[in-house]
Amino acid sequence: MKTHILIGKLFLDSFNILKEIQKEIQKDLKSLGFQEEIEVEFQSLNFMDSFKKNFFTLLMLSIMIDSKISKKNIVKYGKIILYLRQIVTSTDNIIDDESKGIIFISRLKNNVVSNSLVMLFCQNFLTKTCLEIDFKSYLSQKVFNKIYSIAESESLRDRE
Repeated sequence: MKTHILIGKLFLDSFNILKEIQKEIQKDLKSLGFQEEIEVEFQSLNFMDSFKKNFFTLLMLSIMIDSKISKKNIVKYGKIILYLRQIVTSTDNIIDDESKGIIFISRLKNNVVSNSLVMLFCQNFLTKTCLEIDFKSYLSQKVFNKIYSIAESESLRDRE
């Protein structure tokens, strides 16, 4: 029973940190000259909706919380996770001519152009956030190695 309570508390804490991460991403987006055209779809989620939509993100944040990583660094790693998710989603959107994800440009109706631009500025913010992390720390090296292994596994897909 104690384990269930601990896991529930970790997920609730990760949900609260996710809201902070989302606010930080919104701050990043406000630095863009066309920020009034950007729509972000994560403001109105309650815990259960977020749990369904962001399970793996919440799980990763929970693991970081349980590992006693500082909240400041969890927010940075969380931003990296969300920017990576959006970049992967935007890439998939270009291939499938869709408009999914959490960040959209309302005025652009061409999905390829819109997703390309979203991907570019997410890459810019991802790079900026990565540069804020202490590369000498063992944890950051481990995280970047894991990010590389995810990228490597994505390249194993069929081209079809």
